[in-house]
Amino acid sequence: MNEATTVPRPFTGRHMLIIMVAFFGVVIAVNIGLAVIAHRSFTGLVVENSYTAGQTFDQDTSVAAANAAKDVHPGFAYANGKLDLKLHTAAGAAIAAGGLKLTLGHAVSATTDQVMNFTAVADGEFVADAKLTPGLWSGELTATLPDGSVWSRPIRFKVD
Repeated sequence: MNEATTVPRPFTGRHMLIIMVAFFGVVIAVNIGLAVIAHRSFTGLVVENSYTAGQTFDQDTSVAAANAAKDVHPGFAYANGKLDLKLHTAAGAAIAAGGLKLTLGHAVSATTDQVMNFTAVADGEFVADAKLTPGLWSGELTATLPDGSVWSRPIRFKVD
């Protein structure tokens, strides 16, 4: 009888190189993928002191819920150094608010933060001078509604 014997192939440096390249290739690909997702998604909230912010979390949440329950819907448009804002109800009726203020900045740098004060151009339509560079902008819009209550909402929009 003639039995075929197989000789096991030795584990060489080439095998180890392939394993290492594959392993680190997967790690790098996952890191790049997560970095891209993080860059395109919500940047998170930044506070000076998270402990202090945590102490007022319930109160802040109830204020945000009350503001969200109000029938106020902002719409933004930016062109030629002008930031246009329209406030309307869900039904489309204009809201003649007063004291509009928008604190706006890039999410990644506080050096671009700016406060904009709007002037009314029509019922529910406001305009402010702004020098916005391309990118994602976020901020806090505050207004005094016709009933005298103060309304605020975090906003985000992209400038192309």
